[in-house]
Amino acid sequence: MAICTGCGAASAGWARSCANCGRSFDRADQPGEPVSAGLIGVVEAEAGSGAASAAGRWGRGVPYEPRGGGPAAFGRALAPWAPAARALLAPTALLLAAAALLAQSESVGFPAGDYGSRFRVCLARVLAAFGAATETRSAGDSDGMLMLNSQVTSAAVLLLTALWTALLWLGLRAAGRRRSTPADARAAVEEAGRTGVLAGVVVLLLALAGRVRLPVFPDFPRRGSYLVEPGLWPTVPVVVLLAGATALAVHGRVADLPRVAPWWAAARAAAGAAGTSVVFAGAAVVVLAVAQGDGVAMWVVVPLAVNGGLFLLAFGSGAQMRVERWGAGEERGAEGFSLLHPGAVPWAWWTVLAAVAAALVLAGWVHRLRLGRGARLRAAVLHALLLSALMAVAGGSERHSYGFEPTLQGQAWSLGVAGVLVANAVWSAVGALALPVVFARVRPARVLIGAPPADGPEPSAEPEAAPEPPAVPYASEVMDWRTRD
Repeated sequence: MAICTGCGAASAGWARSCANCGRSFDRADQPGEPVSAGLIGVVEAEAGSGAASAAGRWGRGVPYEPRGGGPAAFGRALAPWAPAARALLAPTALLLAAAALLAQSESVGFPAGDYGSRFRVCLARVLAAFGAATETRSAGDSDGMLMLNSQVTSAAVLLLTALWTALLWLGLRAAGRRRSTPADARAAVEEAGRTGVLAGVVVLLLALAGRVRLPVFPDFPRRGSYLVEPGLWPTVPVVVLLAGATALAVHGRVADLPRVAPWWAAARAAAGAAGTSVVFAGAAVVVLAVAQGDGVAMWVVVPLAVNGGLFLLAFGSGAQMRVERWGAGEERGAEGFSLLHPGAVPWAWWTVLAAVAAALVLAGWVHRLRLGRGARLRAAVLHALLLSALMAVAGGSERHSYGFEPTLQGQAWSLGVAGVLVANAVWSAVGALALPVVFARVRPARVLIGAPPADGPEPSAEPEAAPEPPAVPYASEVMDWRTRD
């Protein structure tokens, strides 16, 4: 009997190949003759023969266990990281593709003919999806005068953040479907940790690749240079937390937890309504930018469409938008704009339609999911908090310093935190509490028989016992297998 080195299965002594995997047992120099040198063990068919005892413990049917160390051990150590690595392929390709597309334009402020430098600069800028601030420092000598320049730009590209998270979610879902058994709590936490750490390493490598030095004057390289560098804080921690939370939501089955279950339907309604409203508001911003035709490049408008949509929703809800300028100049100071402010912009009254549309979308989700009163209240709270959090990171800032002794100048645009919270709370209450009552009276929701509301108690009907047979069958009616002919 021959035991295969490939799969460990036993075959007959005269077999030329493994009966399980098909691996050949023939020698290269003497085809057709079984060999024992390359096998784990060759055992004669007779039990207790000398050949069987000489074959060692492998000939006695002991399962083969590969020794530790070597390539096999290295592969087993990396195997738990494979699902996270496969899930991060598409999000990483998205960042590289976004940088490649932005580098096609020659409006990035660097040498037009050097595509590689533009690509690395754009790679540093797409990391703004995770909060990275891109700093550009330069020092140059022009006609004997030293010029110093420093510019720090910070603006979260939320469109890339949403697409990155969605691709990671889909990749983790595909990896979860390949599991033979569902992940328990410990396995879910470990998978979330591995996904977060690996995502942080990938973004760290991209940030290092985005650090580039370029000449200020391409024809005179020794007269100064630019240094473009993306900030690692808070980029890497944000990526680790975002990837880990996404993996935990996919593998952790949070909807099955008793404390989370009452909030799950409300969270679905709030997230769905907020996402739908932001998408439509962003599309409206792009359409308005195209209709105005003021020369703004589309490669600037489209990546910031989500940020613009959030500003449109906040401004239409009544929140205050602040623009602050500092440094030298007559325009320095802070200025606020709001529909409810005495200095409101007179032409922006139509932005109220964005807030009304967001409330209608939230009401539609609540009505479709048939949420009860408690779930509607939770949906309003979650919707207000989610939109407020997104609006808080939708702003941006830009700081400059010029001259031999730098004088700091810059500007920042943001939304007032208190006004955003109040405005979102009011409109979320309208959408989740008031409008569903109107919808229910105009078009009652279809209720499945026996289906409780999303936050209601489970039906308490006792299970009916199986009916008893009317009479015990006669013994002659039961056929015993022993009585068969």
